[in-house]
Amino acid sequence: MQVPRRFWKIAAWATKDSTGSPALAATGYLLDQTALLDVILSRQQRTVNDGGASPEFGAFLTYQVPLVDIATLTGLNLGPLLPADRLSTTPPAPATTLRPGDEPVSSRWTPLRQLSDLQL
Repeated sequence: MQVPRRFWKIAAWATKDSTGSPALAATGYLLDQTALLDVILSRQQRTVNDGGASPEFGAFLTYQVPLVDIATLTGLNLGPLLPADRLSTTPPAPATTLRPGDEPVSSRWTPLRQLSDLQL
């Protein structure tokens, strides 16, 4: 069975800028279970080979991410959403470096553990 390693979501809403004019705002989120699946899949292989018990699924990681990273990872054109991103606009990074634990992810992606971690 195939299991997705990552899920992404973009929230966009209308707000007002500093002059009171209508403005677009957006935030991006990524749920990553790559590390978890790597562990499960390696255990599953040992389970098949050793006849042991099946592994249990555990926690996953959720991040608030720059929309440019979602665009890079998916190949989608996010058009007017990119300049509306509530995270600071950052230049694109190569998709191969956009994995938790790798640079530049540690400085670009915000782990979401509680509501106050959100940057709106």
